[in-house]
Amino acid sequence: MDTFPTSLLVYDWLPSCSPTNLFPFDPLKRFITIDVDDTFMGREGTRLSERHVKNVLNFQKVSRNIVSNFHLNLGFVGSGFDQGNLEEVKGNHLLLQHKDDFWWFPHTYSHINCVKRKSIDEVMDNLK
Repeated sequence: MDTFPTSLLVYDWLPSCSPTNLFPFDPLKRFITIDVDDTFMGREGTRLSERHVKNVLNFQKVSRNIVSNFHLNLGFVGSGFDQGNLEEVKGNHLLLQHKDDFWWFPHTYSHINCVKRKSIDEVMDNLK
């Protein structure tokens, strides 16, 4: 058994088993991030609808009862905004109404896969 993971488990577990507080401070700070990649992308009928966005907002609200200041981290692709059927377009707009409730990270505008390009010049041509 590897001693490093074992020591982490014991270190995390020990204070909860002690009748006294062995550690006068919280020795561990835990950080959780959930990235939701490719927001605004997908074939019509597979994108976030208004109902989906309401469920995402509710998930985040419930998660904040467990992890304070919890935020979903949404990766957006600009070219996919306002695409899809009416429910999906409504979902796009509802998501933007609540934009400050999330953290965001950018993608390339049209979702090109840069790692599959042969050169930096090819990547730059795709960005024009």
